[in-house]
Amino acid sequence: METRKYESPLGRDISTHKATNGRGWKSLKGQAALALAVSLWIAVGGVEAADITIGTGGDVASCDFVYNGHTSGTANDDAGEQSNHSTTITAGGTVNYSAYGGNSSNSNAISNSVTMTGGKVSGHVYGGYSSSGEASHNNVSFYPLF
Repeated sequence: METRKYESPLGRDISTHKATNGRGWKSLKGQAALALAVSLWIAVGGVEAADITIGTGGDVASCDFVYNGHTSGTANDDAGEQSNHSTTITAGGTVNYSAYGGNSSNSNAISNSVTMTGGKVSGHVYGGYSSSGEASHNNVSFYPLF
């Protein structure tokens, strides 16, 4: 299993810093730093999940990218296949750049989907995308609003 060091917003390794008494993310300060990091990532970055809805009443109303099922890297736990993920974009939903049903840098993207029943995507929409593996049986569906 890969071990990763996470830094607080102040630039220190939170797992060993004396302010957290070696408790890392379990301490109150660690939890506050983690909450801040996640909030900032969601507010200005992308959204990643197994199944997600973007729009009014969904998981989030807007984001820059939707990576619904995403793997990258060379470690075994980072290079897995992405399959059977669904992204739904509804009325009031905004994706500022691109939406992916499944996205894998080092493996396959199979049987993923993006469904749009409203909302807006300013960039590309991919049912599934793989930069070095197979991308097959992925779907993008658009339903008109009347």
